[in-house]
Amino acid sequence: MRLDAEAAIKAAQAKLDGCGAQVEGQLVDLCKVGGDLVHALAEAVSQWSPDLVVIGARHQRALLRWVEGEVSAPLSRLLHAPILIIPVEYEGVQDGLPSRILFATDGSDASLNALRAGSRLVAPRSDWRVIYVVDRLLAPGTGPFEEQLEDSLMKSGQVALKVAGDELAACNQQNERIVETALIKTRSTYDDVAHAIDRDARHWKAQLVLLGTHGRRGLTRWLLGSVAERTLRLTSVPLLLVPPIDS
Repeated sequence: MRLDAEAAIKAAQAKLDGCGAQVEGQLVDLCKVGGDLVHALAEAVSQWSPDLVVIGARHQRALLRWVEGEVSAPLSRLLHAPILIIPVEYEGVQDGLPSRILFATDGSDASLNALRAGSRLVAPRSDWRVIYVVDRLLAPGTGPFEEQLEDSLMKSGQVALKVAGDELAACNQQNERIVETALIKTRSTYDDVAHAIDRDARHWKAQLVLLGTHGRRGLTRWLLGSVAERTLRLTSVPLLLVPPIDS
């Protein structure tokens, strides 16, 4: 396993060779440092204070399964840096920066922070699609308030979309960005916000999905980890998770 790890580091360094970056390699041996894999990785990452952490995600089992969910999801909770998850099956943009960006907002300050951070990591002239997901499964069972609750969520979504659109315009006034906004709903049964985000990303052919890892509480708390983690586990598109500034 140690030889395989050393070979993996060398292979990664070879891929980055010639890109103009200074490349360092580090082998984390749990037999020596102790602890579990997630916390050992988080400790190694935090010592380096990165601007961005990149992890591959694969839908495999056995020894290779850790990259997909058993490491990516808990690691994203521990890190104070943006984390980019790339599904192994993704065959989109190979050269250059992503230029079709899907951003899911809940209107919180944390999601706006994610938008600002993400806008600095993409192509200058990008196409943006900003969505707000109305979780219809919150409304059923509320009796006479069902229609009012869904209507309230839709109004909140419209406000959140307007704020996100204005924020994008302010992020870079010199470069024209094509920004479209959409209020989408989960299906009435057997659906959730994470699946709605992934479905919309695939339909729009997004090259990157951007999410904040902490959002509102209460009925609109869907970006507080649970949605971000579910999206991480099922995404078929590269996913950038941005933690709040005060993490």
